[in-house]
Amino acid sequence: MFLLQLLVRARAWQNISRVAFPGADPGYKVLAATYLVGAGANAIIPAKAGEAIKLFLARHEIKGSSYPALASTLVSMTLFDVSAGLIILALALQLGVLESLPFPQLDWYWLLAATVFLSFIGMMCSRLQVVKGLAVKIKQGFEVLRQPLFYLRSVASWQALGLLFQTLGFALLLNAFGVESTAANVFLALSVTMISTAIPFAPGGAGTQQALLIATLAGAPSTVLTYAVSAQVAVTAAAVLWAALSMGLVFKTLDWKSLRSKAKNDLEYLEVPTPLQSSNSVA
Repeated sequence: MFLLQLLVRARAWQNISRVAFPGADPGYKVLAATYLVGAGANAIIPAKAGEAIKLFLARHEIKGSSYPALASTLVSMTLFDVSAGLIILALALQLGVLESLPFPQLDWYWLLAATVFLSFIGMMCSRLQVVKGLAVKIKQGFEVLRQPLFYLRSVASWQALGLLFQTLGFALLLNAFGVESTAANVFLALSVTMISTAIPFAPGGAGTQQALLIATLAGAPSTVLTYAVSAQVAVTAAAVLWAALSMGLVFKTLDWKSLRSKAKNDLEYLEVPTPLQSSNSVA
């Protein structure tokens, strides 16, 4: 389910990229592999380093692309993510499943607003701060938002399908570890994941996610502990495996360190010109 989630989100990214780079027609296989590699890196490297790797790989595969435009294509996807996150957290509040979180003195509606805001800011910063001079070509990545019907049909619909797969994945994981997969527990697992990854200090929200799940999930403490720790390890291992397979089959390399170093150096030292400078100097 989690693999399907990533694959359909990659389709949404491909459709955004088709609008942003109309002459390139980016292939799905390459973008799907790029998305899987980035997800695998995010699972084991903090601060959303996988986003930089996505940009690096896509930049070298999509003809006529630029880092600012590619970064904004990823940001375009956050519109659905933030909206869906707001709805899921609101449903969790309505069901009362967040009342058991170990912060009884907090007004959860304020926390909801803060979480959504911080999640949006976190995703924006992690994807946009990797390049300089974002005023150049950044509008390309947002062109899809100027076509509402196409966006809903070819982007938001795929992301919604991905959310469905993610929800089913959590339900199956809970059941596999002996935790009752009730609607409340599934919503709680989704909500905790969003809260713990809003500010990505740890890879995959590790640590924070486990603490919140142990404190809130309904079930025997030992069973919940097993789920909270083992499920994270299982999903992380799977993400790394998919990333490794994508790297080997599509990009013909398994050198993680070299890829990360190249992406970091390329983005760190890239100088994107201002609108008054020639666009021919873009790396």
